[in-house]
Amino acid sequence: MAHIAFAVVGVAGLYLLWLFDGWTKLEVNLNGASTNNPFWMLCAAMLGFASSLMLCIAIDYQALRFLGRVSLTIMCVHEPVKRMMIFIMAKIVGVSTDELRTNFVYALLVTAITVLICIVVHMILGRIAPALVGSPIR
Repeated sequence: MAHIAFAVVGVAGLYLLWLFDGWTKLEVNLNGASTNNPFWMLCAAMLGFASSLMLCIAIDYQALRFLGRVSLTIMCVHEPVKRMMIFIMAKIVGVSTDELRTNFVYALLVTAITVLICIVVHMILGRIAPALVGSPIR
């Protein structure tokens, strides 16, 4: 029963985020690292985080727990990997990097490949230097 409550709160939070976005006319440019209102962006980020957290608790899926354990590695490694993947994918597909970033399918593919590479890096670090990823030293 608690999982259903978390799911309802999570979905309601995402709906509120959608309403909040329309009400504040918040604009965020991830490529330029800019926003029209930093305070509203912080509010939206916290609402999105809390909603996502509620949904993750509601789902309680093993894959999500695994991603939670490797999230620090993903957070630390993803930026150079993502930039490299955008450049490589743009060359393969034959479009500009700006066009690739705005195409949903290509952006989703870049994201999936980036996360997979980060997971592999986490596993390699777990073997070579387990203390770096929070594993006990064997």
